[in-house]
Amino acid sequence: MKIFKILGYGSIIFVILVVFGTMLQSIPQRQEQETVQTVQKVKAQKNNEILKKEQKGNQYFIVVWDEDSEYTIVYYLDKDEWDTVNVGDIY
Repeated sequence: MKIFKILGYGSIIFVILVVFGTMLQSIPQRQEQETVQTVQKVKAQKNNEILKKEQKGNQYFIVVWDEDSEYTIVYYLDKDEWDTVNVGDIY
């Protein structure tokens, strides 16, 4: 009889753990949906259009839209070339 009580309590604990595990697994899916919407807003109007121009430390880079792959590409430039390009130009 004690074995059946132990099995009963064990199965109840197992079901509770499974329920909480599935609840915790569903939370990150909402974050993935939000990032997909953010990526769709980044699209440029022209192919190879410069979207962003930044400097971090002694590194100079620009972010360019690539229409073929529908992703952005980061190009690292030297300071002279970085000074000549502007956001919105075609690279």
